Amino acid sequence: MRAIITLCNHDNGRFAVQTDRGFCVLQLRGDHDIDEGDVLEGDFSRPGIELFKNLTQVEELQAEVLEPQVTPFTADRMVKQG
Repeated sequence: MRAIITLCNHDNGRFAVQTDRGFCVLQLRGDHDIDEGDVLEGDFSRPGIELFKNLTQVEELQAEVLEPQVTPFTADRMVKQG
């Protein structure tokens, strides 16, 4: 499944993506450079640590899916407040 990064908080490593099923909140694992607008590919459907492909920056990154389906408001709150 593909998703677009819609919001990043570089201070706490959390970010939100939008898939065809809605919004997901993730926690970055490791030191990776991500930006809003990047396209990721991977499994966003269930909580847990996954390996994703950043198709925009042509690299792999590890992130934990914290919430697989949330509203845009909840995603914004979770990313910003951490």
